[in-house]
Amino acid sequence: MAKKQCIKERIERSVERIPECGCWIWTLRSSSDGYGQIAIDSRPKRAHRVAWETYRGAIPEGMHVLHRCDVPLCVNPAHLFLGTGQDNMDDMTRKRRRIGALAGTKNGNARLTESQVLEIFAMRSSGVRVKDIAKLVNMRPHHITDILHRRIWRHVKMEQPL
Repeated sequence: MAKKQCIKERIERSVERIPECGCWIWTLRSSSDGYGQIAIDSRPKRAHRVAWETYRGAIPEGMHVLHRCDVPLCVNPAHLFLGTGQDNMDDMTRKRRRIGALAGTKNGNARLTESQVLEIFAMRSSGVRVKDIAKLVNMRPHHITDILHRRIWRHVKMEQPL
C-alpha cells in the first residue's frame, strides 16, 4: 500500500490541473508519440496507464487505457476508460482522429490530389518507369508503387484497371 501511495503522490506532484476541461496534464517526460512517461522500478511506463492502476485498479490482460478527452498527456482517471484495440480504433474513427479514416485530400497529410493520382496511373500505363514518375511528382518510388498496387489512394476510381 505504501508504494501505491508513493506513486499517487508522484502523480499529484507531476500534473497541472486544467479547471476548464478537467484534464490533469502530465508535466514531466513524454514519449515521442506524446504520452506522458513515468519511471516505475527504473522502467519507463505510460503515465495514463499508471494513473489508471493507481486510482482504479489493475488493467486486464490485453486491454488499453483510452482517453475520453483525447489528450495523450491527460492522466485524470475520470477521463480514462478501458477498451480493446478495436475499441480504440472505433473511438478514433468516430472522433475523426484516425488518419486512415480520411481518404485522399480530406486527409491533412495528403501530398497529392486525386487528379495527380490518375496522372500517375496514366504515366505508368504509357510505359513511364516508376522511378521517373517518382521524380516528376517529388515522391519516393515506393509511394508510387503503393499507389499503383492500390495500397493507398484506392478510393480513386479509374476508367480502366491496370
